[in-house]
Amino acid sequence: SVAPTTTEDTGASMSAAVAEAVRVVRESGLPGRALLLVPVAVLLGTAYGTLLVAGLVEVELQSGPREHAGLVAVFYVITYLGMSTPYVIALLSSAGGAAPWIAAGALACLALIPLTISQLRAPLEPSRH
Repeated sequence: SVAPTTTEDTGASMSAAVAEAVRVVRESGLPGRALLLVPVAVLLGTAYGTLLVAGLVEVELQSGPREHAGLVAVFYVITYLGMSTPYVIALLSSAGGAAPWIAAGALACLALIPLTISQLRAPLEPSRH
């Protein structure tokens, strides 16, 4: 297959992919609510792509030529660790359900807010480029 070359081609390709996903779900015998997986997957995929690009742009803006490759590598390691979170929560769910683990993750995020704010307010070091 040939990659789309225009916005119209991209839109048509996405529409065809969504239609195919709907067809597969319908033929699978899954309950009708499984069709919600299609728009949710599109939404989450779009969000993931947007956040990945935004994070890489931020790494590029904050790094000099010498540390750029290393910081991109660290960014990807942290990103992939984050993507493993649902799997880890599913494993831990056997001990008391998912809710306590999700709550613990939310509390950890809340606890990191002051650190994040202090880092954002700290004066920037002079550029080493």
